[in-house]
Amino acid sequence: MRIGLLAALLMSTWACDLRATPIAVDGNGSVVGFYVGVGTQAQEEYAISPTGYRFAFDRETGRLLRPEGIYTDSNGQAFFTTTDCSGQAYITDHPGVKLGLVMPAAYPQIPGGQASGIPLVFYLSQTNRPATQTVLRRSFWAFLGAGTQVLSCFNGLTPDERSGIPLLPNSPSETGVPSGGFVPPLRVISSWLFRDGFEQPLSGTHPALERSSRTG
Repeated sequence: MRIGLLAALLMSTWACDLRATPIAVDGNGSVVGFYVGVGTQAQEEYAISPTGYRFAFDRETGRLLRPEGIYTDSNGQAFFTTTDCSGQAYITDHPGVKLGLVMPAAYPQIPGGQASGIPLVFYLSQTNRPATQTVLRRSFWAFLGAGTQVLSCFNGLTPDERSGIPLLPNSPSETGVPSGGFVPPLRVISSWLFRDGFEQPLSGTHPALERSSRTG
């Protein structure tokens, strides 16, 4: 009886004094970011990087996915005004495009961060939404070929005029998201934090995460 009462008291104390923060970690146990949840598309899950950028990922492969809301059609495809997928990248201006977003150029995912030295992952700043520009879409990255799914620059289209938002090539030091994806498999764990700041199993893993866990 005493043991049962003690256990009940301890559980009650923990319930009052602890907060759980879901953390996504990669196959090496390194912190990826704060885990947000599952999207509506298959394999799509979300996290916020240590520097505050939102991204979608496949936990089994570690690859980056195109975030929900800019996912299903050509409006969500990063495109170029050149015919070889080089130069300034744009995305069509629509409600799914948010600040602080990291996205791969190709659907549904990419095997690496670059193709022939050309960036394949882009982002929008958290603080500055670029002015929309009227541009001609002449090319975009796509997986082509029956069964092989070879990543190729597709330019076999009639140029069409679009309202485009300029994208920046991914900068991992800024976004906290590696262009080549993460070491698989990813998993989600909980970081426990006492209200007085003691007993943090994941503290020291990443300073930004520790600071963030103390706020809010």
